Amino acid sequence: MAEADNAVITQRNGISKIWFVPLMALILGIWMVYAYLDDKGTMITIVMPNAEGISPGKTQIKTRSVPIGLITEVHLTDDRRQVEVTAEIEKRYDDLLTKDAQIWAVQPRIDQSGISGLGTLLSGIYFEFRPGNAQENSDEFTVLPEPPLVSINLKGKRYELISYNADAMAVGSPVYFKGYNVGTIEKAQFDWQQQVMNYQVFIQDPYHNLITQKTLFWVETGLEMDLSADGLSVRAGPLTKFVDGGITFGVPNREDPGAIAKENSQFVLSKSYSESLEERYPDYQYYVVMFEHSIRGLRAGAPVEYRGVRIGTVVEVPLNEGKDGMPVLVTENNTDIPVLIKVEFARINEDVALAENFWRKNIGIWLKNGLRASMETGSLITGALFVNVDFLSTRREALCGNVWRL
Repeated sequence: MAEADNAVITQRNGISKIWFVPLMALILGIWMVYAYLDDKGTMITIVMPNAEGISPGKTQIKTRSVPIGLITEVHLTDDRRQVEVTAEIEKRYDDLLTKDAQIWAVQPRIDQSGISGLGTLLSGIYFEFRPGNAQENSDEFTVLPEPPLVSINLKGKRYELISYNADAMAVGSPVYFKGYNVGTIEKAQFDWQQQVMNYQVFIQDPYHNLITQKTLFWVETGLEMDLSADGLSVRAGPLTKFVDGGITFGVPNREDPGAIAKENSQFVLSKSYSESLEERYPDYQYYVVMFEHSIRGLRAGAPVEYRGVRIGTVVEVPLNEGKDGMPVLVTENNTDIPVLIKVEFARINEDVALAENFWRKNIGIWLKNGLRASMETGSLITGALFVNVDFLSTRREALCGNVWRL
């Protein structure tokens, strides 16, 4: 007991070793949180119409078939009209998240360009992510309704086509030049107010240099037959065009192509090659031709010629814009049948202004000197007629001076 009474108690200075355990645990926890945050990818938001085929935690996002991210959450937007998807993109791919990037669902698809996405029948759908060229990044994207037809890195130019009467063409249809596939239809939209089809076509580099101010565009069906006053003509293309169809462009033979057209220039898409040739003449003057006998065999589109040289086109047979649907200018004392024609100045001379001035200056004199119009047979095979204009003072048919402008 004496020894216990004589025990000496001393006080140690410093931190007890027991505190190293929670301190190390704290440091380890901080490091783990840092490592998790450092390793955590970038979260992006994707908007789409529906979530068909999407499985959070399984559906991948890929670029060039390389996985770069994973869809983690799916929910409806605030207005309940669309689906909002949250996805995590691996941090090392942050530079791909450009503002102009494109994203679309890869799934089995059959379209104009062929069959694609069959591999997803077993693996399920995934989303293809195509980065753009913008310098600014974004974390919000919208899924494209269809896969883009042209790579964002593919060089070329885009042009606008407007179609008034040609058959509708599908997105993805090819664009040809002399049989070579040089482009594709990217967009097609029907304007119900104007009742026209608007197309956007992409022409690859360097073939866009073939698009000039005088380029014509027409629908390529593979076979074109024309029964006109000139007889029967047939144009047949390669067998593949009977199946695929498409659009063809070019400049008529022996014509100056003109300057190269600027990107986004607008052209008219014609129903056929022959119609595209007829639509090259936007400057014209209307006239009415009065016939006292049958006009059977004369059709709209027939040529108007002067001594074998074409100067215009028949527009309407007969001209029915009168009261109660009766032919205009037809009265009790006048039973002649009116036919509307147009004189196209570019057919007279390449210098349209010169040709128009020449025609307007002399037409009155020619009419006084006996300029008349008659119907002539253009082809014994088809029986089609055309209008011949000449100085035939003994003929009854007269080229009237009444003029209309559209």
